[in-house]
Amino acid sequence: ELSNRLELRASTPRRCLAAVRELSQKGVPTGVMIALIIPGLTDSEIEAIIGVAAANAVSECSYILLRLPNEVKALFTEWLHCHRPLAARRVLNLVRAFHGARLYNSAFGQRQKGDGPDAKMILDRFSRAAKEYSINVDPKVLDCTRFCPPQSQGELFG
Repeated sequence: ELSNRLELRASTPRRCLAAVRELSQKGVPTGVMIALIIPGLTDSEIEAIIGVAAANAVSECSYILLRLPNEVKALFTEWLHCHRPLAARRVLNLVRAFHGARLYNSAFGQRQKGDGPDAKMILDRFSRAAKEYSINVDPKVLDCTRFCPPQSQGELFG
């Protein structure tokens, strides 16, 4: 229900996992990105998402915390007050806790994972669940030696 409200017109998580499962069954290394983790709203799903990913033959997983750069901050805040009014204040305060009392920290590495004890807790939960489900234990190295860049963009669609 929440993904439908957040990601209009996007494939459902169920359909994405079906595609991942099919690729995995054909020998294609697959991974899942848990994005965006919204503290106080979706962070409770981390372990369940990793469990479902593992059940669908995913070998790698990563995550990104909610980022609210200037262009998105007002839009997300409005969406939050409209769709989750009782959680809005708490969610925004947690986002600030991840980003040094601001809604966004543009520093590379910080903007994706956050900083501080709350960010460490998310990382610990993610790492523990990945270990429990044997995800990220044997990262695949793709063989790109046979890749030839196309001479023109038309070759990509021919």
